[in-house]
Amino acid sequence: MAVDSPRTQLGFPEISLGIMPGYGGTGRAVRRIGVAHTLEMVLTGRMVRATEALEWGLVDALVGGEDMLRGALKDMLTLAAPEPVQETADDITAAFATVAFVAFISLLVDRTYTATQYALLASVGTAGRTTLASSSGALVDWLNGDWGTFFVLTTIMVIPSLLFLWLIKNKIKFGAK
Repeated sequence: MAVDSPRTQLGFPEISLGIMPGYGGTGRAVRRIGVAHTLEMVLTGRMVRATEALEWGLVDALVGGEDMLRGALKDMLTLAAPEPVQETADDITAAFATVAFVAFISLLVDRTYTATQYALLASVGTAGRTTLASSSGALVDWLNGDWGTFFVLTTIMVIPSLLFLWLIKNKIKFGAK
């Protein structure tokens, strides 16, 4: 639901700051409006008006004036389903993954980073995670929804990274400066 106003804009405003969008918004956008519209918004930083967001399927309804509070309360009760809980859990996991990624890189190269460098590393990590996450849905579709095979394949894909970590384990010094 969105407010039916000429001032309402939806999109990824962080793009205009040079920051990769993260925490699942791009994946949810692809599921709601498709790859083409999502790419248009992510690659250009374009914000869409409420009416266009409704046409695309980004929002389910537009409300305004007195209907806004009533519509919000109705939708709160309707949407109180497991999916928002799952999305929140996904967001928390993604945030932790970003912090863990930057912490690992810091340990690997034995240095700390400025806020700007941290933001850049977080954007790189988010870009990789978003790319892999968006392609995993396509892989499951290609496998005709066979999640078992998907998990076996992803496990096999992780093995080279684990081998690399095992090879460099002696170069990582925890707590030593």
